[in-house]
Amino acid sequence: NFESFHYICYTLFILNLRGDCLSFYKKHESGFNLFLCWFLPALMLLLYYIMRGVYPFGNSTILTGDLGRQYIDFFKYYKETLLNDPSAFTYSFEKSLGGEMIGTWSYYLMSPFNLILLLFPERLFSVGIWLMVLLKVSLSSLSFGYLLTKKYKETNIGVVSFSISYALMSFVTANMLNIIWLDALIWLPLIILGIDRIVNDKKPLLYIISLAIMLVSNYYIGYMICIFAVMYFLY
Repeated sequence: NFESFHYICYTLFILNLRGDCLSFYKKHESGFNLFLCWFLPALMLLLYYIMRGVYPFGNSTILTGDLGRQYIDFFKYYKETLLNDPSAFTYSFEKSLGGEMIGTWSYYLMSPFNLILLLFPERLFSVGIWLMVLLKVSLSSLSFGYLLTKKYKETNIGVVSFSISYALMSFVTANMLNIIWLDALIWLPLIILGIDRIVNDKKPLLYIISLAIMLVSNYYIGYMICIFAVMYFLY
């Protein structure tokens, strides 16, 4: 009868669709897993912010500890300097009775992610800062997933699991209020991959670029990575 025919057609359609989806996934498994490496940590953090009522989802804020007492003022100075007063880049009277600012820039303000704050008015800096945290965490997961894919030729779902574990490890959760440390987790996997390319393919470009960006972003963590890079190369 017609109902049986309709049911058979529907079943065949679902099976065919399932086969097409599996075929598409197998064909693009590496790219899809890398997308999950980036997307899932971002989604987890976003849901956490929503559940905790972090502004604009509530009245809570992540501007606590050093982030609220120290970094926020540096970020306001950062935006003011880039948009309105470039002369304050080297010297500012807002520093105590006046002082040089090169040290402040090199230690706190050279991360390229800080440019995100130029898009937000000061009253919405808390939103811009948690967006920075979200991007840094998700990109560190993507970076680690890329390392696993290229170094170990892995494309299965285990890449996603290990990448999320890397991006949400205790170092990250402990330093979400010290966001200047988080850039290192993005560049470290690329530096490792760059060393491998030097050794195996005699191609130094990835290593040079990733390490240079790391040292400019934060030299304090950067010098530790340099020590690790020497040890890894010898290993």
